Amino acid sequence: LQGALPRNDKGEEEARMALALEPLRVDARRLLAQILLIQPPEKEGREERLQESEKIYRDLLSEGEVDPASVLALAGLQMDRGDTDAARATLEGYRSSHPGSSSVELHLARIYQESGRGEDAIALLRGVVAREKDNREALGALATALEEAGRPEEAAGIYQQMVDLAPNHPYGHYRLAGALLALKRYREAQAHLFEA
Repeated sequence: LQGALPRNDKGEEEARMALALEPLRVDARRLLAQILLIQPPEKEGREERLQESEKIYRDLLSEGEVDPASVLALAGLQMDRGDTDAARATLEGYRSSHPGSSSVELHLARIYQESGRGEDAIALLRGVVAREKDNREALGALATALEEAGRPEEAAGIYQQMVDLAPNHPYGHYRLAGALLALKRYREAQAHLFEA
């Protein structure tokens, strides 16, 4: 069960054999849940396999045996099913017992933002950025949330941090220019657009 994730029926068969011998074996359960999740859509019994994957992830979560990747996979399954509340609860539950998981907090912030809870998203993203000042994904999400909250001055400051981290990356310059335009700082905006 070590190494790369097997993407075929042989990997599923091996995981099921391991679980037949040790039904509570955590690594085999995680692996089986992943394999069931990545099966191609045309595979027979796709919906049942997704349900089995979700059940395994839920059981692991209730036992405290999940890692961030498993929590994100479970929340992704729930989002795909259209159950945003369940995905939010999954991420919040994991975060309460495992604070400081940036990947989980980023996904949770996106759900907050999409659910109209912009200030909650901003607070969460500020926490990620405070811990990881060079996390460009978190910086970008925070700046976007600030823009959507009508706070272009703060957004411009965050975009400037992105530009400082990666001065040759056009995206930061482009987004900073947008925030500067909203502030009517046209010359600065133009300079960043040229740089982009």
